[in-house]
Amino acid sequence: NIYPTRDGRHVTIGAIEEKFWRAFCEAVDRPDWVARQQDDAPQVALMQEVADLFISRDFDDWATLLADVDCCFEPVHDMAEVAAHPHIAARGMVRPSDGDDPFVEIAFPAWIDGALMPPRTAPAPVSAADVLSGWAGDETP
Repeated sequence: NIYPTRDGRHVTIGAIEEKFWRAFCEAVDRPDWVARQQDDAPQVALMQEVADLFISRDFDDWATLLADVDCCFEPVHDMAEVAAHPHIAARGMVRPSDGDDPFVEIAFPAWIDGALMPPRTAPAPVSAADVLSGWAGDETP
């Protein structure tokens, strides 16, 4: 789920497997939650307790506490933070476009046989008028 933090930011926890849930519960000092993972769905009470926990601290506090815990936790980054995220930067996922246009390219995120695919440069943006002109045989409808 996605949970708000005290300072209005958000974090996620997706600890579906037992080992991840246990690691999360231990890290937040809630060992009593471990057995509740198997409670009948929709687990409204447990989700509310987790929400109450996350809203008790600021975003940076959670990011620091859970950074090295293998529990499927991730801070939800704002757009200004995304390009600088180590995972995104290492994969070259966000890059300025070529030329004078102030565009940013978002690369295709898949790796195939150990290589980032494409990472071809995306085609330059075109206007709707140019597309329509091409469809109409150089006549704008």
